[in-house]
Amino acid sequence: MEILKENQFIKIYFDKEQELIIDEWLPETRHMTADDFKANLRLWLGLVKQHHPKKSMIDVRKIQFMIEPELQEWASQHVLMPAFQAGLQKIATVLPPSLFEQVSIQQALEEPKAVAQRRFFDDEAEAKQWLFSQ
Repeated sequence: MEILKENQFIKIYFDKEQELIIDEWLPETRHMTADDFKANLRLWLGLVKQHHPKKSMIDVRKIQFMIEPELQEWASQHVLMPAFQAGLQKIATVLPPSLFEQVSIQQALEEPKAVAQRRFFDDEAEAKQWLFSQ
């Protein structure tokens, strides 16, 4: 596994053999602005388009940035959908345990909106197991 990009907010890894891109959001995100967040998502999307992973694991267990609903919508339209169109098939998001239950309930109630599969986990091993199933 190689580190593709790293800055104060995020580390992005790529495992070519497993067709997996991993982004690990860091505690310094407490100093991140909305523009920084967008820039890092654009960076991630560029790497997805360059390396063509089939799977992604987004590790937000250490993130200290509140992603407002407007930013969530922006990310969905301008980053996630283009990533799916570029061939990404599965996204596993690893959450801190305190958020996992709330997001799990929301996820269960949402209708699927994309061609890719997306699930939320509170355990990295479970996230990887799901990513590599079927």
